[in-house]
Amino acid sequence: MDVDSDLFGFRKGEYVCVGRSHGSHHWRNDGFTLVELLAVIAIISVLAGFVLGISHFAIRKSTVAKAESQLKRIEMGLENYRAEMGMYPTATNTNPSINNHTNLIYALYWEPIASNLVSYIHLERAELSTNLWLEDPWENFYRYRHHRAEDRVRYELYSAGIDGQDGTHDDLKSY
Repeated sequence: MDVDSDLFGFRKGEYVCVGRSHGSHHWRNDGFTLVELLAVIAIISVLAGFVLGISHFAIRKSTVAKAESQLKRIEMGLENYRAEMGMYPTATNTNPSINNHTNLIYALYWEPIASNLVSYIHLERAELSTNLWLEDPWENFYRYRHHRAEDRVRYELYSAGIDGQDGTHDDLKSY
């Protein structure tokens, strides 16, 4: 190796480029241009946004399906209760700040278990919240309204949805 050459064998101060030729010099062209890199980054960003949008939609749809499934199971538990008791469980709380959910799950699940009977609704421990009540996928209690004196065959059962507010567009109702 010559003393006046660098690590690659080129003499100091000598232009050595490979690629397009301009006279006696060869320009090295083995990388991407800034425009090419920006185009690739833009395409990847668009694809990532598309995938994230689809995955958000799928997650939302699966939580709605889970809530609908739980509503159907509670509804079947209500029908089992009515078949055995001749009426639906009564929601005794008339104060809207007190949720009637506790009365419903107690009547369908905890009361029969406490009496060594089979519950009207099958629940796994993993489905119960930390306070041992059933919550919808958005961690709100299901709403239940039924007053024995008013009507023996109708009730209202629903989830307040993702916003947790009654009477909004995202409420899921059981009919």
